[in-house]
Formats: sequence, structure tokens, C-alpha cells
Amino acid sequence: MQILQKTTERLRIIKKSQYLMFFAIALGIFAVFYVYSSFSANGSFHSSGGKDTVVNRDSATNSTPAVLDTASYNKKLLSMSNGDSSGRWPVKRDYPAPGAVLPFKRIVAYYGNLYSKKMGILGEYPTNEMLERLQADVKKWEVADSTTPVLPALHYIAVTAQGAPGKG
Repeated sequence: MQILQKTTERLRIIKKSQYLMFFAIALGIFAVFYVYSSFSANGSFHSSGGKDTVVNRDSATNSTPAVLDTASYNKKLLSMSNGDSSGRWPVKRDYPAPGAVLPFKRIVAYYGNLYSKKMGILGEYPTNEMLERLQADVKKWEVADSTTPVLPALHYIAVTAQGAPGKG
């Protein structure tokens, strides 16, 4: 009887691991197709009269394509290099997709878990006070550099590793 129980438990574990493996493979395939589709039609590079522009066509909305202003992008990167004469900055890379947040905006983020005082500012203060502090920091950055719009953000840490297994 005990051998039968152990065998049944092992079969359950094998079935669970098979389901997890299937899920991981399916997720991997989805990720590959997502990345492939991002680099194919939606984020292709086009040239117009010697000036590079990045065009993003959204076929679902049939709206006009979003266009990345490469001149302002290059200017922004050059200003961020702060007069670097080493030639290593700005790094030569492909242009970002149209609508990219960086480097056109500065992100000021608070991180943590709302239910833990030891995992960052999100849990250290009551929600309203934490949001007021975030807005105050955003205002400080807006004063410090008025040329870059500031985007407030919350980075919520939902899952953490533990040193020992829990009850479940």
C-alpha cells in the first residue's frame, strides 16, 4: 500500500513537471514570435531623402504611422554625452521604436511592496503620503532639468525569494 502511494505521488509530480515544461515551452515560443514581430514590419527602418526615420505602422487602427524624430533623438543623445570626447558616447545603435519613452523623458520611480516596510518606499509610508513624496521628487527633477519631461512610475515588487520554504 505504501509503495502504491509513493508511486502515485511520483506520477503526480511528473505530470506537474510536464505541465510546467509545456507551459515554459509555449511561453518561449510566444516570446520568440513576439520579438520577431517587433523587429519585422512594426519597427522597420526607412530612409527618406538621406534622413533616417523609423516608421511604426499600426494596421489594427489604420491610423497614420508614428514616426520617430531621429534628429531630436540624436540631439538628445549628444546632449546627454555631456561633452564626452572619447568617441564612445553616444553608443552607435539602432533607433528605438516610435513612441519610446527613453531618452525623451526621465523616469522617476519608487519601488517596493505595498505590504512590506522593508522592501522599498512603497510600503514605508501610507499610499497618499508616498504618492505626495513621489510628486515632490518629480517636481525637483523638473526644476533641475526643464528640457526633459519627467514621468513618475511605481515599480511594484510582487514576488520575492525566501531563504527557506514556506508552509505551502
